[in-house]
Amino acid sequence: MRMFEKRVDALMTDLILSPAQPIGPVEHYLFRVEFQARGSPHIHMVVWIEDAPGVQDPKDCPDVIEFIDCYITCQMPDEKADPQLHKIVSEVQIHSRNHSKTCRKGNVSCRFGFPGYPWTNDHRLCTLERR
Repeated sequence: MRMFEKRVDALMTDLILSPAQPIGPVEHYLFRVEFQARGSPHIHMVVWIEDAPGVQDPKDCPDVIEFIDCYITCQMPDEKADPQLHKIVSEVQIHSRNHSKTCRKGNVSCRFGFPGYPWTNDHRLCTLERR
């Protein structure tokens, strides 16, 4: 657990709350530590960013989508421009093309849904009800 706490602390101080402000100036944040069935900890986090657009009305959706698109991408890094990042993403974020027996349980090609395709720009965010 001590190692996990150090990793969460590094995430917050060295990235989210760093002077570089990679996602903008943080007004507030909240996270909760949870444990999976075998005891592995993970966090769920919400971060409030200063001057981030909100969805009060469906017409606000393009602003929210543009804000999110500035920070979240779903493309492979260029292998020639950044070979180290390309290697990390290839090893950590992509499910193997050589599916194992556990992938094929239930007569499906991959029960984990890989390859996973990114959402198209269909603005599903705007159709969600505010809770």
